[in-house]
Amino acid sequence: MFSDEGMLVKNIVIRVLKVVKIVPFVVAKHPVGLDEAVKDFERTTLQSAENHYTVQIVGIWGMGGSGKTTLAKQIYNNKYKNMEKSSFLLDIRDADSKSALHKKQQKLLEDLGLQGVSVENIEEGKGILASRMRSVRVLLVLDDVDSVDQLDALVPEKDNLGSDSLIVVTTRKLEVLQCWGISSIYKMKSIDPLHAKQLFCWHAFLKPCPLNGFEKLVEKFINVCQGLPLSLKVYGGQLYGKFNKDYWENQLQKIVRILPDDIKNRLKISYDALDHEEKEAFLDVACFFIGEEKTSAIAAWDGSTGSGLCSWESLLNKCLVEVDDGDRIRMHDHLRDLGREISNRQSPYRLWSPNQILMLTMKCRELPFEQ
Repeated sequence: MFSDEGMLVKNIVIRVLKVVKIVPFVVAKHPVGLDEAVKDFERTTLQSAENHYTVQIVGIWGMGGSGKTTLAKQIYNNKYKNMEKSSFLLDIRDADSKSALHKKQQKLLEDLGLQGVSVENIEEGKGILASRMRSVRVLLVLDDVDSVDQLDALVPEKDNLGSDSLIVVTTRKLEVLQCWGISSIYKMKSIDPLHAKQLFCWHAFLKPCPLNGFEKLVEKFINVCQGLPLSLKVYGGQLYGKFNKDYWENQLQKIVRILPDDIKNRLKISYDALDHEEKEAFLDVACFFIGEEKTSAIAAWDGSTGSGLCSWESLLNKCLVEVDDGDRIRMHDHLRDLGREISNRQSPYRLWSPNQILMLTMKCRELPFEQ
């Protein structure tokens, strides 16, 4: 009898879970500044609430560790209750084979209520997804998309999406969104100084402000992080429970020279995705061109490969470089340090062709190489 009652309870729970929607994500342990980011996204990227019966496909674009996935999770939690069906597919970038992408299709079909449907191949999956998503209002988040093929496999054309559906795509690659025709794109912004301090302190002290006597040290770490949420969390976590100021000073000196693996590995994903010429251009920027006009770098690369502008646009679209108001090149310090570490590991000195040396002599002032 007890066994029968247990099985009955189990079956009831399974049925309830199929009907009742439950918020699937604990978005962040310390969601500092997240509400403001969501409001900014909705204000700048989503269409107005009065514009009913439209399908919205929007992108969230930014460098690794900038908080794209965290923002997407919060958007999902805020929106899913108003949708008939919803799905959040994590780490699409890892689905770099047909079999892996096929599994993502299968997971999406299950989330759309098509349990037990057998899909033989990606093309068949596309057809089933188009048929199913045409008839329902869907919230779909595709996290960390890396190629147009991934979007083609998982998102039907707008005409095959139900009215008021919302598709959110996060990526490090602007060109993926552009090539797929996504024009509503939200670029991740650096976290503001106040929220940066709060986020760092939550991880370092388990409260939103520094301990007495640590205020100046906290400011130094925040300056090193330059508004990157990943760095604030990693550095804060490394210092948790360490209340010795000399230790903090030593760690500060160390991180100026050596990036923690948690940060390095996340940022290196973008570097590894570059082709050979783009990798060389990235290393050139990290070692030589920070603070120079972008035309100087493009001219140097043109003298060597003839494709300087293409390399530049690729780095820009992948959030690996920026330009300031004076059209001078900027790069996040962590990316700079990663580039210089890679360059030093490959060779103690960057090797230059005669054309590159000539261009550097003509176009650029001599920059000190910081170890």
